[in-house]
Amino acid sequence: MERPQHIVHEPPRENARFELAGIIGMNVETMRKELNMNEREIGDAAGVSRQVISAIVNRKANTTASNLEKIAHALGVEPWMLLYPDGVSAARDLKAKID
Repeated sequence: MERPQHIVHEPPRENARFELAGIIGMNVETMRKELNMNEREIGDAAGVSRQVISAIVNRKANTTASNLEKIAHALGVEPWMLLYPDGVSAARDLKAKID
């Protein structure tokens, strides 16, 4: 009888928990520039502080699902679009193909 192989897992990378945060930060920053808004304006529209927006954009902090939703609405996009690794424009293209 053959013994089952053991699965070897690589240890998590030191920055693995910030990879998704990096995608979100990049997409928020891209949208900020596209809309010609500053961090304070986004924060005011989303009901969060400028410091929260700055921390997200600079990959210094993770965000809550609630804040992600508020920020997405302030930027005029759907929350999932801020999670899309290829950027918000690509997410819009994908949505247009699906709709």
